[in-house]
Amino acid sequence: MSRSKAPLPLDIKKKQQEISKRSLKHYPVPSTKEKIEVEGVKKLLRAAELPWVLRHPTTGLRLEINELIHPKIVYLLSMGDYEQDDLNLIQKHIQKGDRVLELGAGIGITAVLASLISKNKVIVVEANKNLKKLLEVQAKLNRAK
Repeated sequence: MSRSKAPLPLDIKKKQQEISKRSLKHYPVPSTKEKIEVEGVKKLLRAAELPWVLRHPTTGLRLEINELIHPKIVYLLSMGDYEQDDLNLIQKHIQKGDRVLELGAGIGITAVLASLISKNKVIVVEANKNLKKLLEVQAKLNRAK
């Protein structure tokens, strides 16, 4: 379910190939270049007025970026490498009309995608009470239920 019509930049295409080889079995191991880029994101976030809205490169989802989201997660989101295998599984297996329960909703990217595909509300459970408002914002930004 890609909302983005533009072709993916070459670095994101390479990242998607890496993700498909790595699968859910391994957390991404950052290269030296990625470590430098994450440091750049940290500096940018310190200088920026938050919140921002980031357009996810592979799903087209709009995601609020605020002080609750670690710079490494922001970097991985911008590269399409944050929970991408989960997003792929959702796109492959969730269908219109499905009912979804998500345990550990995090910043809401997978719940929002599941809601958009299923056209239903997704029941989310998240232990971090600080993320409740962010989950609501992510749903609203994407017109998810």
